[in-house]
Amino acid sequence: MLNMEYLLEEAKNNSLPISKKRAIIREYLQIIILNSIYKQKPGKYFYFMGDTAMRYFYRLPRFSEDLDFNTPSLGYQEFENILEGVGKDLSREGLPATISVSRRKNLYTAKLLFIDVMGRYGISDGRRASLMIKIEINRPSWELNTDSKVLSMYGYSFTPILMSRGNLLSEKICALLNRKRGRDIYDTLYMLRKKFPFNENVLKANNIKLPV
Repeated sequence: MLNMEYLLEEAKNNSLPISKKRAIIREYLQIIILNSIYKQKPGKYFYFMGDTAMRYFYRLPRFSEDLDFNTPSLGYQEFENILEGVGKDLSREGLPATISVSRRKNLYTAKLLFIDVMGRYGISDGRRASLMIKIEINRPSWELNTDSKVLSMYGYSFTPILMSRGNLLSEKICALLNRKRGRDIYDTLYMLRKKFPFNENVLKANNIKLPV
């Protein structure tokens, strides 16, 4: 468990305002979780995506709370085993979590509740002393194109498997059309400005046609 002074210094280096102490602690916990996933053998089936992946690898200037993944073939038992390993690694760091897992068809979900983690860091921000991180992993029907990049934060260095830029943009467009949230508009425009390509296979699988 790193002290708050170290976390604040890391936050400065990662463009996170030091006033956002809850967000800083959440990112620290996310990194421990990601490192644990990717050091385990089934971690090779966790393809990192979503807003948190965009922040860590493409400097999306918006904080995200959850960890989202695609998978080509991960089974539910393997998912449970991975989360058991994550729980052990968190406990070794002095940051134990209460973990619950569930499934809905091809979507697996885990909720990690860190009880009184804010209090342990001496932070009272008028909100709950606990903090929750949700992990979701989906097994979609379309082709999954991936990349890999080194992530070095909060004393950890590892190489996650990352969804390709084309998949990231195309799946965000699918999300935008399905739920029409303001953050999806923001993220889509951000990726378009960064010249992310489209993945036509993802769009076709979701009955979306590109303009000619």
